Amino acid sequence: MSDQVGRHSLPTRPTAWYDAIGWQEPPPPTSGNYAAWQRALDADVTRLATSWTPGLTNWMNGRCV
Repeated sequence: MSDQVGRHSLPTRPTAWYDAIGWQEPPPPTSGNYAAWQRALDADVTRLATSWTPGLTNWMNGRCV
């Protein structure tokens, strides 16, 4: 079997982690990440990671086509 099998499913670009605020208890508001997420969009990042998934999803509504 070739070592090339399945490589098509691997990402070609690394995922960028764009959380600007560290995790605390209680969790800080999602809004602390808005500026960092906007910089990611401005930089045309295609893979974005965050600990605030629901907040990112709501914030992205209407920003991407």
